[in-house]
Amino acid sequence: MAEHGGKRAFSCAAVVSDVFVAYLLSVYLLAVPAGGYSNITVFKYALFMSACGIYAALMLFFAVRGLIRGRSSGRTPRRLTICNIARLALCAFLLFSALSAAFSPWGGAVVGGARREGLLTVAAYVVTCLLVSRFSRPAPWMLWMSGISVSLFCVLSLVQFSGADPLGLYPAGTAWAAGDGVTPVEFFGTVGNADLSVAVLCASAGAFFMALFRCRRWTRLFLLVPMALAVTVILKSGVEAGKVALAAGVLLSLPVIAGKNRRLRRAAAVFAAAVIVLFIAVLAFRTPSSSGILYEASELLHGRWNDSFGSGRIYIWRNCLKLFTERPLFGGGPDTLGSRDLPPFVRWDPEYGMLKRSIDAAHNEYLNILVNQGFFALVSYLSSLIAGAVHWYRPDNDPAAAAAGGAVLFYSIQAFFGISMCLSAPYMWLALGILLRAGSRLREDRIGRPDPPETE
Repeated sequence: MAEHGGKRAFSCAAVVSDVFVAYLLSVYLLAVPAGGYSNITVFKYALFMSACGIYAALMLFFAVRGLIRGRSSGRTPRRLTICNIARLALCAFLLFSALSAAFSPWGGAVVGGARREGLLTVAAYVVTCLLVSRFSRPAPWMLWMSGISVSLFCVLSLVQFSGADPLGLYPAGTAWAAGDGVTPVEFFGTVGNADLSVAVLCASAGAFFMALFRCRRWTRLFLLVPMALAVTVILKSGVEAGKVALAAGVLLSLPVIAGKNRRLRRAAAVFAAAVIVLFIAVLAFRTPSSSGILYEASELLHGRWNDSFGSGRIYIWRNCLKLFTERPLFGGGPDTLGSRDLPPFVRWDPEYGMLKRSIDAAHNEYLNILVNQGFFALVSYLSSLIAGAVHWYRPDNDPAAAAAGGAVLFYSIQAFFGISMCLSAPYMWLALGILLRAGSRLREDRIGRPDPPETE
């Protein structure tokens, strides 16, 4: 009787987890405020935190009810696996983030600044990721729901690129590529900021790309539609980080695409390494054009650093590293970079004149954690990603893990040039949770048929 009750409790938790996943993949992605892009951050933050609060409260209720009734799901892990190591690393990341907020001399570390990336948001990321990794049920409907939502997102974006504004999201008299008259900020889709929109599309493209190769059902070919739309929007957006994520993501995914065939996996790994080495050699010995991301990468390889490279990212990174040396262990506190003594970035733009921008994010998610939450938090965060990657590259991972890992990989690459916000980051945390969940199952394949036996 107790065992039956435990299974029932687990079933309720699984259903709630699936509803939360569905919410993020559909309602949350596509919802936009009545005021358009002018207040989309506040709107999305309220939607996300409300959903996370309800999800966590329900899961706590199921846990307490199970303890009161003396029931257990019988699924508690009994050994230390690579996925459990990732979960422990995530708990450590949250702990060190909390210590960072506690030791922060600046206010706002709990809620955060304008980007809403304080301790509460970090806790929402980690807790929901852990819950999804424990109770979700990776299934084909997740891919299809994501495909439909991403397709609608991309169609709207392409319409906006043509100069139209069908939903009235832009301020009156403005359209795509129009800023506030001082800073050329671009918005599109239902996320808003171009960099954040591309981050969402990179995660989606990575999942669709891996599913096309690792899932077995022929219906997976329909995923070509949302993937093609996502890639098209990324390329047309002009966000260089998205292009880098697509190219590097495909290359690093080749060994996983090869499946269980050892020779093919080794050949794919050697090919990927050779392409990377060749690309670096070309940049080192031949400087392409006189501008653009390839030119800047070549200049960096030659040791010629310019603060204007990467739309000012080199300047921002250099100054953020100086701040890190001031508080290396626990940082300044989550989302407190804007409160610290960081000189603004100034540059000349031929269209907008002299631009002066204050800096409240490192424009590199890993450096942002290092400066805001400190060394220990970054090590914990990277440890969770590395543990997830180790499982992802295992030859016996299932299609669910392959698709989720692709989303994490593509997002993590663009994150080297991006900003973490609740408008885009939840999809990386969701994918990581599903990856860890798929890695915890005992050979259970809910997305496609089992892979063929290992061959030479």
